[in-house]
Amino acid sequence: AFETNDNTIEVLDYKTSDKIEHSEDFSLDVQMSIYVLLTEHKLKKHPKVISYYYLNHNKKIVREINDEHIETIKYY
Repeated sequence: AFETNDNTIEVLDYKTSDKIEHSEDFSLDVQMSIYVLLTEHKLKKHPKVISYYYLNHNKKIVREINDEHIETIKYY
């Protein structure tokens, strides 16, 4: 996780797979959900953006998240 120039917290997951795969609903992605919860725990605020960066394709997929998303992953 890192803080952008506009003070937004972003969680970035680097992917090395040749295949671009990610869920539109990131709460179904256990790995990303854990990253989000750990970020919130360590920084005391939740990320506003999650991203998947596919190294083999030089492609970044960005998703904005909100409080509702956070509550959903806490429920699971």
